[in-house]
Amino acid sequence: MESILEAWGLHLLRSEGENSNMTILKNSNKGFALVSALVFITILAVIATVSIWIASSEKRVTFNEQIHQSAFYAADAGGEAGINWVRIQNSPPSIIAPGNVVYDQINYTALDSKQDYKFNATFLQKRLRPGWSTEYKDFDYLIISDGSSVRDTRSQLELSLSRLFKEGY
Repeated sequence: MESILEAWGLHLLRSEGENSNMTILKNSNKGFALVSALVFITILAVIATVSIWIASSEKRVTFNEQIHQSAFYAADAGGEAGINWVRIQNSPPSIIAPGNVVYDQINYTALDSKQDYKFNATFLQKRLRPGWSTEYKDFDYLIISDGSSVRDTRSQLELSLSRLFKEGY
């Protein structure tokens, strides 16, 4: 029994005197420093592991946000290209495909090695512009722009615009 108690750092002390049958357990501090050091090192290891996991998660989130923004900016560039295409037309563009499509870009236009875009323009309606003669009409178009970036990240924008044209010009 005494050897088991000593293994746990406890020592038996026998009292001498009237009650000789009475035994007292006394704690020993042997091994306390080792156990404390192991607990402390375990806590530090857990903190380090959690910190590394958080840092790597933040890095992934930041990278994904950056490539999504890159695709969005490519789609925005395609939208601007679509607006410019409508702006430079001298007369209302002709419908070239079902669904009132007036411009259908098949291939992507590269902005750089990581970004590209394409856009389609669709005729929506023509309407009289108040205050103008009946030969001037607003032509409404829908520009749908697709942008892409690395890792097949895609973004799409839809823009509505109106352009005043003189019919029969």
